[in-house]
Amino acid sequence: MQTGAQIIYSKYAGTEVEFNDVKHLILKEDDIVGILETEDIKDLKPLNDRVFIKVRPFCFTLVILLLTLHANVNFCFEMS
Repeated sequence: MQTGAQIIYSKYAGTEVEFNDVKHLILKEDDIVGILETEDIKDLKPLNDRVFIKVRPFCFTLVILLLTLHANVNFCFEMS
């Protein structure tokens, strides 16, 4: 991996350290998910056996009926 490469890493990966008032993140190689070679996420190159998929949010409407209360409640989830 080249110095200055833009990488994507696991959410809770690494150890944060501060050296000469500059914060650094120390990562294990297994924590690096992929390398971003351009500004376009479509060009992200996964490492090892990783695969990237696009996850669409899904929504549903829940109709709540309590005595005389009628309410429509919309729920949206984005899986990560």
